[in-house]
Amino acid sequence: MAKVSVRINKELIDKIDLIEGVSRDSKVDTVIEKGLRQSNGSQFELDNQEKQQFFKHLLGGKGKEYQNDLMGLNLTERELIDLALSESGKTYSQLLREAVISTAKEQITLAARRKQQNDEGMGSPEKRLEDAFKELHDLMMEGRYRPRGGRLNISAVSQRSRVNFGTAKKWAELNQPELLGN
Repeated sequence: MAKVSVRINKELIDKIDLIEGVSRDSKVDTVIEKGLRQSNGSQFELDNQEKQQFFKHLLGGKGKEYQNDLMGLNLTERELIDLALSESGKTYSQLLREAVISTAKEQITLAARRKQQNDEGMGSPEKRLEDAFKELHDLMMEGRYRPRGGRLNISAVSQRSRVNFGTAKKWAELNQPELLGN
């Protein structure tokens, strides 16, 4: 990565030089990283209080012993990010950029999947039930569908929407309770 020059006022440089330890460049990098974390560009706050097990989903076991230590970690969000920065050698802005791009790709993929499922009639069960009810109701009103007993029932809607009866019954209780009548 190319070195970028940043103009810093003299007072800040004098304060940075008072800090003992590492080189001026390292101190400036630390100050810039902290500034980036606190900038309005991030638009979110990291929790620095509540500890969580971010790696509890790992399986561990033979061949994956490295995961055992991770599974036992209890970290705040801030500690998680700091650990990621130190382990990866990346800057906060690089890590943030990669996370945003990864999440954006995931959201686009999920949206495309939902669109395809809806186009193929395989959307959410609620949508399929609603569509099936509307279709059967319209067919009844036009006289092109005559259900047994003269009434539209939940079984017909369930079959038409390709949703199991239990899910259809719950949907009907909330949306079309008349389908459940005897």
